[in-house]
Amino acid sequence: MTAHTIMRIDEQGSLWVTEYFLFVNESGRTYVGSTEVPALGKNETLRFILPEDASELQPERGLMECCIYGSEDGFVDTMPVLPGGKEVIYSYRGDYNSGTYAFSRNVSYPTYNYDLLVQGEDTKISSDQLTTEEPLNIEDTWFNHLSGTELAPGDILVAQLSGLPETGNQGSIKWVALTLVVLIFGFSFAYLMRKRRLQPVKAKAIPDRQRLLAEIAQLDDDFEGGKINESVYRKLRAEKKSQLVVLMQRAKGKSGNR
Repeated sequence: MTAHTIMRIDEQGSLWVTEYFLFVNESGRTYVGSTEVPALGKNETLRFILPEDASELQPERGLMECCIYGSEDGFVDTMPVLPGGKEVIYSYRGDYNSGTYAFSRNVSYPTYNYDLLVQGEDTKISSDQLTTEEPLNIEDTWFNHLSGTELAPGDILVAQLSGLPETGNQGSIKWVALTLVVLIFGFSFAYLMRKRRLQPVKAKAIPDRQRLLAEIAQLDDDFEGGKINESVYRKLRAEKKSQLVVLMQRAKGKSGNR
């Protein structure tokens, strides 16, 4: 699994946190869960733990309101997990006081790669479990960048934020959505991992995995914009996601052999 957390500062002076997960069911069989959710008669398939201060949960991609239920520490999903990749995105609000915030995240599943992005050029962020990377500049909005690899279930990631402003920049809301897409689908790594400022990158320098993610993102945009019909969209997207899963499995195998 890969995961990303994006934090932006909104116009209300609080943090809006977006979580992205890419699960991979390698079994070839649909996973329907083994633990029944009490009083529902449905099995839990995925569990998500939220910070204690989280509020205003908004399910986005990969989650349906009919199939998610609150738990003591977050929420669970009861939708079956089909073979291949499954994307899950949700957002929530996290309040901070006096310009500081302690972000804590429980790792529930083996995570091959994790990225944490926090908006704000003047914002300071530190973590004992994550590695500090070069900041990312997306459309003149700065994001501090931390990353981690090979995270195990039960790990608890803690990041200390300071220097947070009292109010956010309304204009940045538009671009944080772009930042999320950039991070998920690979452009940020092609453009920004080695340099503080944006630099042009030739297409041949983009690895296959990042290229596939970018192509999937473009397909989503074309479908939502009515440029391609649903049957063609679903066929092409399924093909590219299958190729992506194969690449991720190969990368995971290489990592395990080190």
